[in-house]
Amino acid sequence: MTDLATDRPAHKGPWRWVPAIAAGALLALAAGFLVVVLTQSPDERIGEYTVVIPAGTAARVDRGEDVELMPADLSLRKGTTFVVVNQDDRLHDVGPFTVRAGETIRHQFRSTGTYIGNCTLRPSGQVQIRIV
Repeated sequence: MTDLATDRPAHKGPWRWVPAIAAGALLALAAGFLVVVLTQSPDERIGEYTVVIPAGTAARVDRGEDVELMPADLSLRKGTTFVVVNQDDRLHDVGPFTVRAGETIRHQFRSTGTYIGNCTLRPSGQVQIRIV
């Protein structure tokens, strides 16, 4: 905005820097928030932990390939939603969950504990999910 009589910026006096300072403070706050969120590993965030099983995964496992779609020992925080998206043409076991071909399951862990179960995605055939 300009002063029409002088064609100069209308901001005068000691308050003219307030918008720039406020904008800088907001940018610094946003950058700090992003650093905190992005430096946490996915399993430390409360939110979602998603495993996508791509088409052809069962065939790869049948051939003896080591398919690393999730860790054998997974730790998640209480309140995290565990999502498994099965894009494969076969049923898969992922810990305490059985996910049919083409199915997506969602489960929010509401209490601490350890879930140990079969895992068709791991060469060992087992996975442990710890909720802390």
